[in-house]
Amino acid sequence: MPLDLSTINAVREELAERVCGLRVDKVHQPQRDMIILTMRGKSKETLKLLISAGITDMRVHLTEHDFDNPAAPPMFCMLLRKHLIGAKIEAVTQPPSERMLEFTLTASSAMGEKAEKRLVIELFGRIPNIILIDNEGLIIDCLRRVGGDMSSERLLLPGLRYHPPKPREVSGVCEVSDMCGVSGVSKPREVADMCEVVTAEITTPRTYDGSISKALDIAYTLKTKEENMHRRSRELRKTMKTAQKRITRRLSAQTTELSETESREYARECGDIILANLHLVKKGDEILTADDFYSNSGKKREIKLDPLLTPQKNAAKYYKTYTKARNAICHLTEQINEGEREREYVESVLEQLARVENDSELEEIREELLLTKYLKAKGKGAKAARKPEIKPLTLKSSSGAVILVGKNNVQNDKLTFKTASKSDTWLHVQKIHGAHVIIRSEGRAVDEVTLREAAAIAAYYSAARGSGKVPVDYTFVKYVKKLPDSRPGMVTYSEFKTVFVNADSLPKMAENQ
Repeated sequence: MPLDLSTINAVREELAERVCGLRVDKVHQPQRDMIILTMRGKSKETLKLLISAGITDMRVHLTEHDFDNPAAPPMFCMLLRKHLIGAKIEAVTQPPSERMLEFTLTASSAMGEKAEKRLVIELFGRIPNIILIDNEGLIIDCLRRVGGDMSSERLLLPGLRYHPPKPREVSGVCEVSDMCGVSGVSKPREVADMCEVVTAEITTPRTYDGSISKALDIAYTLKTKEENMHRRSRELRKTMKTAQKRITRRLSAQTTELSETESREYARECGDIILANLHLVKKGDEILTADDFYSNSGKKREIKLDPLLTPQKNAAKYYKTYTKARNAICHLTEQINEGEREREYVESVLEQLARVENDSELEEIREELLLTKYLKAKGKGAKAARKPEIKPLTLKSSSGAVILVGKNNVQNDKLTFKTASKSDTWLHVQKIHGAHVIIRSEGRAVDEVTLREAAAIAAYYSAARGSGKVPVDYTFVKYVKKLPDSRPGMVTYSEFKTVFVNADSLPKMAENQ
């Protein structure tokens, strides 16, 4: 949803108050349409400015979120670093009646002279843009270059003079009459109040907290990150959903086949009755009616015969059916147990994909699926680049105890069987997929507050999130065992106790880490 004029003006007011005088310390381009400027001042305060020229989420505001950056920065990012790092922000302005913001910066040139540059953010139309302009008004470069094939009226190319868009005729209360106000609104506080109304659809007064940036950060950034992560994880979710369906179909067929083996005893009994009544059977008979000595009521049993076989071979056929069914029970039971374990593993991966928070965590799950053969490696003989290992989430309880949280199956395995000591306390939500959680207790008694906080973390990082009160089991690490030949993260445990906690949110100590 594009920002309207009054909201952009409220953003301008906030930025003019908070970023003017700060210097650009870092420039990153985590996404194709997004630039993050990290700024510092004399007080060593660090602020991050998010500039998005995305067609569906164009906006500018301060952000508290972190973003994963590509291994190699894009060319536009490198150019901004060259011109803006070290530059001081002098002013933030909004041209009248335009959904635009302009940042005026001063930086030292290669000769040591002060040079002014402008960073113009256009938040309108089909081609929102980020444009860097020199002190003579010439375009240094822009995020989206607009040539003659795209527009015959307004070209945006390096070396050309920058021409602002033609002024728009705007009427109504949202018209901006000057750079510092909105028509009909005389005080900055009234502008902020108006912005609170304008943004009512995407935020609430509780989350607004007097900052338009905070409102936009909550409304857009969090939602956009979740949508992007959902999109990037789509391939993996599709793969695991397909595997889940395949396993379910196979288990259904095996269960049906197993139920059919329940008639094995009947087949053995038929063989016994035939042998006991050979004198009543001759070749060519299709039915044997004889006393059923397996029936408590002494009824007769009708047994179907193959008229092409001798009585002895008919009995042998029933015995063969019995033997085959008996052997199938062991084989099918083993296959069903293995299938149940595989389905449990697949469901654990789907649960982890639902709560993955960044590209690094997503890549780690991808590597796990390559290891477990659910994904095929692309390219034969190609050496995969060694990726930095992602450490488990580390928190501190209110009483100062260290709590470690595994975010995927590989992390869970390493955390439980390599990182933790045998005397540490291990927690896991009961009978539901979720994270392995470790309290670094080293055999010492764990206080009640730490135990409940760690249990709440285990519940939150599980498929039970949002389910209210849930049971969480805890025991010493030494009582946790890995299943033989099992996939990552699959364990059994004993000597445990259970505590009930709320799975709806993280405890305060976790939020502040």
